[in-house]
Amino acid sequence: VGDSSLGNSIDKKFFNKISNLKSENLSLSGSYGIAGSLGIIKKAYKKNPNIKNFIIMQTLDIWGRPYSKNAILELYSLKDMNIYLSKGEILSYFINLKEIYWHSKYFFNFKNIKNLKINENTDYISQNNSKFSNNKQQLKNGAKIDTIKISKGKLKEVNMLETFCKKNNINCIYLNGPIHETYAKNSNSFIDYKKEIISKKFFHIKYFEKIFAYPELKIGDAVDHVDPKYKNESTRDIYEHIKKHLIY
Repeated sequence: VGDSSLGNSIDKKFFNKISNLKSENLSLSGSYGIAGSLGIIKKAYKKNPNIKNFIIMQTLDIWGRPYSKNAILELYSLKDMNIYLSKGEILSYFINLKEIYWHSKYFFNFKNIKNLKINENTDYISQNNSKFSNNKQQLKNGAKIDTIKISKGKLKEVNMLETFCKKNNINCIYLNGPIHETYAKNSNSFIDYKKEIISKKFFHIKYFEKIFAYPELKIGDAVDHVDPKYKNESTRDIYEHIKKHLIY
């Protein structure tokens, strides 16, 4: 579970083949944040409490984003909404005319629904044709994330995830999503800063600090999207890094 950095870097069929496990890729997008990952974990665990491993992966710049209220409102039960949000926040969402309009528009826009279908060949939503790997995208000079500060909202989401995994004694593994290697090198200050803070927030969860950095020729339509041609390679890299911590 995680965002598009996971969706574009782990192929479930190849992962299952090399690990001899049975897994599903239930990645969302970055806007759902860690709270979104927890929402999917809650749904999956409720349906099958015998699941042995949850691999959670988020892109590096997730840490500067605000508390993912919409993830809770869209993925959590009403009981859990009341735990993580105020009654005012819940009520305003359900009577928000913009939200109602957007959901209705999406529901009746069958073209968008068709375009968002999972591509069976890549195990995620298809990337566009403008990629780093084909030189149709270029990294901007000085592109980095050193200016980001970890938000209180994301620390709250970490605590939510940690509490759930510990309470249910689930083997939860947290990883940084793959990234353009130059972007990663430019962001060393942020990576060190994140490591210092986040490593102290995980106790039950197995937190891996490794940065899976790939050269430009292996990067797709965003700095944190592996090109589909190299998805098996990134799948293997991730599996090799965590295989000793998976439960069979």
